Amino acid sequence: MLTAPAEANSQSGFDFYLFGISSKSFQESNWLKLAAGAVASVLTHELGHALYLQSQGKNWDLRSSSSSGFTIHTSEPLSKSEYRNFGRAGFALQTFLGAVLTTLDKTKYSDFTRGWTGITAIQLCSYNWRSHEFGSDFEMIERGGGNGDLELGVFYFSSSYVLLNAYVPSQMRYFSTTAEIGAWPKSF
Repeated sequence: MLTAPAEANSQSGFDFYLFGISSKSFQESNWLKLAAGAVASVLTHELGHALYLQSQGKNWDLRSSSSSGFTIHTSEPLSKSEYRNFGRAGFALQTFLGAVLTTLDKTKYSDFTRGWTGITAIQLCSYNWRSHEFGSDFEMIERGGGNGDLELGVFYFSSSYVLLNAYVPSQMRYFSTTAEIGAWPKSF
């Protein structure tokens, strides 16, 4: 379940969770930094595709797209391995840099990092529901002989782990300081 109301030690008595993240954690957030992180994350995804094509000596262009605003495209023929790696490159760079942001003390719990990791998880969760006029990353992986569904799952699991690293410790203040760790499962 992606969303669930849960009893919490808060002023209203209830809290809303999306992707396991408490809505209370947004109360003190700087929305400009959250948005900057989200935009940087999406740009980095496309940069991953462009860097891969550049490394293979392929021409590419930036096209407008209804699903994400823009996308990297090439009209040059690609080999099976190039299709597979081109499909992987965006989420690989995006998720890797998100993981780096959550390991550095200065950025680990920043609103920028939360915006970055949040949009990455949302992009992956909603990927199959959005249209992809110029080709789906995971269809390209399949065209290259890979398993698109498996890799979507791996990227989603990885990005969710990174997302929770950026949020979970900051939410601990919303739990009762007298609650024992062993009692938490019983309270949900």
